[in-house]
Amino acid sequence: MPLAATSLGLIDPQAIKKGTRRLRILGVLLLLLGIAAMVCTVTTTLITVMTLGFFLLIMAGAEIAGAFWAKDWAGFLTLLAGGVLFGVAGALITLRPGLAAEALTLVLAGAFIAGGVVRILASFAQRFDGWFWLLINGIITLALGIMIAAEWPYSGLVVIGTFVAIDLIFTGCLCFAMASAVREVTGPTA
Repeated sequence: MPLAATSLGLIDPQAIKKGTRRLRILGVLLLLLGIAAMVCTVTTTLITVMTLGFFLLIMAGAEIAGAFWAKDWAGFLTLLAGGVLFGVAGALITLRPGLAAEALTLVLAGAFIAGGVVRILASFAQRFDGWFWLLINGIITLALGIMIAAEWPYSGLVVIGTFVAIDLIFTGCLCFAMASAVREVTGPTA
């Protein structure tokens, strides 16, 4: 099929070749960025948290502006209050990113603990095919939550950065895999 589609002019081999090359370059950049983020997890955590704070400030501005654009609307006070709350949260996060990271990490640890317990209980309550994998997932999630909570507040400065770094590394690898899969499907011309 790839040869037929190419011979009919439906697929431009040069475009595919250029696209896979770009995908590989993106993969290399993401992989290098992920490695750098893993080396500097505290900095990555703080940058990630401050980015969240800036987005909350932008949302605050949009909500407050929206409230005044629709000041005759019955929801004026709701929009205004939401904007003020986003603004306060964004300001606190950007002014104290370390404390915000610690608080977010504690919430994350609690979510992992609760999620792990729910998965473990669900694996015993519902015996379906593959229930064992749900049990394993629950145990790992629970253990991860307990480890994060046990190292808190120190874990607050590294956990978010570590998760971001892992995501960047895996996304970089995914880009490589996708480029290779496209090249395999389209043949040597790509």
